[in-house]
Amino acid sequence: SLLDGKNSRALEALAVMKYNRVDPVIVLSEVSRVISDLALVKTLVAAGKTSFEINNLLKMRSEYKAKVYIAGAASKSEEKLKSAIELCAEADRLLKNSGGGYDIIEQLLSTL
Repeated sequence: SLLDGKNSRALEALAVMKYNRVDPVIVLSEVSRVISDLALVKTLVAAGKTSFEINNLLKMRSEYKAKVYIAGAASKSEEKLKSAIELCAEADRLLKNSGGGYDIIEQLLSTL
């Protein structure tokens, strides 16, 4: 859902994780990983890398996954991805310093 920019679906997935009591730090790390991978894929595409090369460089386990990330990155500007990385870093800081939980991640997903 993050790849497609579907924040409502991301919030639904978060609700399931919350119900299953997945540690908020783990949830945020997954969100941050997707965002940083999107930014990296955007950079690699701009450098002329193919989906095959991106798959191998990022060890994505499947060229299809690389193509999905390429499509997701294509619909987002570099500025938006940079801002999203900064928002993830701020959410991480808040999560670890304030003892907050899912509410911080909900706010992040709503902002993205």
